[in-house]
Amino acid sequence: MSRLSLEDEFTDEVFTRGRAAWWNSFDVPGVNVVSDERIDVRTAFDRYLPWEINKTRLIDGETFNESPYFGLRRSDTGRILGVGSDTYTVVQNAEQRDLLAYALDGADYGVASIGALRHGATTFVSVDFGEELATARSESGQSIETYLALVNSNDGGGSLKPYATGIRPECLNTIDAGWLAGTSFGALRHTTNIHDRLPQLQAAIRQYLGLAPKVARAIDRLTSVTVSSEAYRRALEVCTPIPSAKVKDGKVVNAREITLAEKRRDKILDLAFNDDRVGFAGTLWGAFQTFSTYDQQVKGFRRVKDSGVSQRGQVILDRHFSGLQTSNDVKRFSLVSRALDLDLGVQATTGGLILAN
Repeated sequence: MSRLSLEDEFTDEVFTRGRAAWWNSFDVPGVNVVSDERIDVRTAFDRYLPWEINKTRLIDGETFNESPYFGLRRSDTGRILGVGSDTYTVVQNAEQRDLLAYALDGADYGVASIGALRHGATTFVSVDFGEELATARSESGQSIETYLALVNSNDGGGSLKPYATGIRPECLNTIDAGWLAGTSFGALRHTTNIHDRLPQLQAAIRQYLGLAPKVARAIDRLTSVTVSSEAYRRALEVCTPIPSAKVKDGKVVNAREITLAEKRRDKILDLAFNDDRVGFAGTLWGAFQTFSTYDQQVKGFRRVKDSGVSQRGQVILDRHFSGLQTSNDVKRFSLVSRALDLDLGVQATTGGLILAN
């Protein structure tokens, strides 16, 4: 996630309301502030992200002349979070506060989580809209608690982007709800005209208000696609290939790679048929959830040195913010669909999941 040591990843207070952070059930002692207090967007930004980013002209170390690049310096700590060019345009925390508060005007929202990673190089805020608007309950018995996150990068790269994210309460799996419902949320890069494009971002955020029922309909469609146990197992095996043996001088040189792949497949199949966190075995939704559960609950993860604090939530957060989790989900969904030879009006593309009416 960064070149910093794991102990340095969380350096600012991270507010989470009432329970563990929205991306998963993890805690960082001395950093996470878990509270039952319900606070609005403006109060949250003013309390937990009160600082600004200042562009400071850098000096060329060889010529001692002014460089064409700027250091992106945090106002309260003086720490340089990254380097940007002359065209890099900062979107301050206060601007994000006003943008989000205006876009959600009139909605019953409260901040579920807000904080910074890597000394402020990335900031995030997630909001919910209360149980009535935010929880999708499908006819098939699946429920998804949906949240909206606004994420910003202050390190000279990245973008300003809203994320529609959901959590399955049964197993705390996090999914990209926007992808699942075929709703597109655009990212704004920090170019010179980013402020002119902020209204586009506000419009995208407003799409979220109708997202929860779309997620429920998508789940119902995917749970209705049923296949035999034999075909289901075959599809999962196709998506977890085991490499062929490579022999040199009479020895298998990739034996470890084969063993790891076999263990991975065994775990995937066990999840699909025997683990309550997945469920819906023999359906397309069950296959999707199998890989989601494996990624977030079973796959190996790091721990902070000495303290033993789990970093799984941090890894999940990074995957969603970078788009990696969505990309993996799209690829796997496509693989499963092709392996099952399905043509039921369900199509995965790089832009999202398309469900026929």
